[in-house]
Amino acid sequence: MEMGKKILIFILLTTFGLQVYALEKDTLTFPEASFIENKNQWPEQVAFKADIKTGNLWLEKDGLLFDIQDPEDLKAIAEYKNHYGIYQEKGIPFPTRVRRHIYKIRFSDANPEPLIYGEEPLKSYNNYFIGKDKSRWASHVKKYKTVTYKELYPGIDYKIYQKDGFLKWEFSLAPHADLKLINLDYQYVEKISIINDRLIIKTSVNKIVELKPYAYQIDDQGNRIDVECRFTQKGNSISFELPKGYNKQWPLIIDPTLVFSSYSGSTADNWGYTATYDSQGYLFAGGSAFGNGYPTTTGAVDTVYSGGICDVVISKYDTNGTQMIYSTYLGGSGVEVPSSLVVNSNDELFVMGTTGSSDFPVTPNAYDTSFNGGTGFILTYIINFNNGADLFVTRLNNSGTQILASTYFGGSGNDGLNTPIN
Repeated sequence: MEMGKKILIFILLTTFGLQVYALEKDTLTFPEASFIENKNQWPEQVAFKADIKTGNLWLEKDGLLFDIQDPEDLKAIAEYKNHYGIYQEKGIPFPTRVRRHIYKIRFSDANPEPLIYGEEPLKSYNNYFIGKDKSRWASHVKKYKTVTYKELYPGIDYKIYQKDGFLKWEFSLAPHADLKLINLDYQYVEKISIINDRLIIKTSVNKIVELKPYAYQIDDQGNRIDVECRFTQKGNSISFELPKGYNKQWPLIIDPTLVFSSYSGSTADNWGYTATYDSQGYLFAGGSAFGNGYPTTTGAVDTVYSGGICDVVISKYDTNGTQMIYSTYLGGSGVEVPSSLVVNSNDELFVMGTTGSSDFPVTPNAYDTSFNGGTGFILTYIINFNNGADLFVTRLNNSGTQILASTYFGGSGNDGLNTPIN
């Protein structure tokens, strides 16, 4: 896979395993896993707000309001910044258009004043001192991982939360609660449809997929019992049905699952470059991070940013895409970008990329232990190889805790630079 082309790996988390889809548009992921309370800095109907990857999610009393920006327009702006000098020379204007689509999931015929509260508070907080109207200023605004709508319908609670940085929600029905009360009205969407038990929501800027809903009960002995569940549609309204019934003496949980994309959740800027998978279906994602804050795991090869402009970062995920097996930095004091990931028959990862560091981690008996350098080169308006560039190849063990082999590969000129064509 060519270096410099950003990729997004889209994972479908199901109850029974992993499926991989290459969707055209981004879906719902959190750059920061939190819901921000409203302390009068936003309109009264807003209870909480969450930042999602391409816009905002507003939790209102009567439903969820999504304000989504077109990922393609955002990508065009990012590409322009990455090739700023070339585009300027060609007289290509900076792309300023970012299309948006606002749609709502309304809780039809629900409690107009449900008790809405946050759970699992975070230590961090926000301050809002915007504009001249001091009544809209707010300080120490708390953030939470979970928000609950208590008694949204009689005997039915609604919970929305983050799981590994991704958006999830569920309905919890008390014994004898009426499932038929739940009615979700999708407003201002272009089209919704149920295809192969999946709910497809289409807007002018993206497509969202919800899998066949998963439902279960907990019996008197604490055992989980799966309950068959599916969507039903009437116009733009969505409800749930249980074709084989359930035991109304026990609580019932309905847990829709969204398609999600594999963003890291890093607090440092990071770009994705390449990915692969091993014989067990584990996913490896490779990119570059521009500072400390990328989520690393204890015992990994390098848990600290090495300095310079950016380091390579490698993350391994389980087959459900929900657990990070290992995550590590890889680099020296200069600049590093990955270009390819390959897994051998032992599920050991080989990383090939480009380095501008004279202290890149190489092993003692490697093919080439010295940085050969080259002439200074500006790859993008951010990434500069001031001392030239060499290729590198690094082999990691299965657990990401050890470098098994690592070498430079290059001559006296620049090597491994995938440069834009003028």
